[in-house]
Amino acid sequence: MSMNQRFGQYRSILSQSPQHERAIKECIRQQSGLDDYDKIFLHVCAPAAVEYVRWILEQAEHDKMRRLYFLSRDGWLFYQLAEKFVEKYNYPIELRYLHVSRYSMRSAGYHLIGEDCLDKICVGMMDATFEKLMKQASLTDAEAYEIAQLAGYEQRYRQKLSYRTILQLKETLRGIPEFLVYVSAHAKACYDTAVSYLKQEGLFDAVSYAVVDSGWMGTLKQSMELLTGRPVMGYYFGLYEYPKGADISDYKAFYFQPDSHLKRKVYFSNCLFEAIFSSPEQMVVRYESEKSPDDGKSYRPVGCGNSNPNTEKMKRNLLLLGQYADAYLKTVQTDDGSGGQAGMIYRLFHLFMGRPEPREAEVFGALKFCDDMLESKLIPLAEAFLAEEITERSFINRMLIKMNIRKKAFPESAWPEGSVVLYGKRISCHLFWEYLYKYVMYMRKAAGKGKKHERNDKYH
Repeated sequence: MSMNQRFGQYRSILSQSPQHERAIKECIRQQSGLDDYDKIFLHVCAPAAVEYVRWILEQAEHDKMRRLYFLSRDGWLFYQLAEKFVEKYNYPIELRYLHVSRYSMRSAGYHLIGEDCLDKICVGMMDATFEKLMKQASLTDAEAYEIAQLAGYEQRYRQKLSYRTILQLKETLRGIPEFLVYVSAHAKACYDTAVSYLKQEGLFDAVSYAVVDSGWMGTLKQSMELLTGRPVMGYYFGLYEYPKGADISDYKAFYFQPDSHLKRKVYFSNCLFEAIFSSPEQMVVRYESEKSPDDGKSYRPVGCGNSNPNTEKMKRNLLLLGQYADAYLKTVQTDDGSGGQAGMIYRLFHLFMGRPEPREAEVFGALKFCDDMLESKLIPLAEAFLAEEITERSFINRMLIKMNIRKKAFPESAWPEGSVVLYGKRISCHLFWEYLYKYVMYMRKAAGKGKKHERNDKYH
């Protein structure tokens, strides 16, 4: 299928919404020189962002929230889009952008939860190694190697670990007092500045507020609640699981939830979503104090030192989304608060994320991505699978691994559907096995047959 035919499919889907249909026509008419990336973003990503933001504002108004915190970095585009809607329709809601990350919030609170910190540190990820897990625990190189010796991992320090091995390692670390001592000491060292930053940004104010994020597990909000000592409402694009011990009434999702919307999960890639809806800024790792103009103290986030490798695309996304939003808002005189086009977004994502054309897989698969909290190794979102990798990812092999009958881990991709399409052979067959595996895994979770643990099951 040519890209012109694919864009025709997208426009046919958008035709169910007169506002989106007119917005995309206006954007295409007004601009020349748009490349395939631009056109795909405008046809798929921009409508999804608009509907998500409309839903957020509708929920906030319904819940009588007076302030919304859009969390960096996934909230960057949505924050700026929300500003346009609040200004246009005079929503009585204050919008703020908060510089946080899973790492900056978790690492400041590990000492408050004792051994439970192991549930946050020993999690599945692509290319997980003992070294990476120790960095997530904030240990220095010397401390990490000492623990490796005590755990029997000095010869496997940088060896890739399976998820089952990580679970075993978690129990080993539980029995090493030195590990928890180191984790607690580092957490205490950064606790005060992290809490002071949150206080400075108003999270201790006596005002109703909610946080906005992409979602998936909702653990970042839980870490913030631990530091602030107060429950917080969370608005998410999608949620695969609720955090352990969470009050699920404080978690609301636009596109899918843990106990529903199975098909939306199967034909969705949260790694692709994160790679697109991000910001150019560095990931926050800690906070530091500095003198403020009134001779007091203020607190600022400190980045990891590396800016987003997709910076130019992120800037382009902001420009394109702004143009789309302006065209959309011209067609809507009053906001009816519907924000109810999730079904339309599913049809767009079903094609783009679940059944991409080769050009889509090539263009968006080239975006850089990393799943560990410290972004230590960036890789293309989707690289073409090799023939032997396709074989290893067969449905039967993966089920045997899941049942612990086979020990070898299967090859992973942040966007497996894109990698299958780039492989280029028997695409429909290999995509079918990807979908089937996802169906089985999500149905298993919905039935409550699997253990409740935090795992990045986005790499099916």
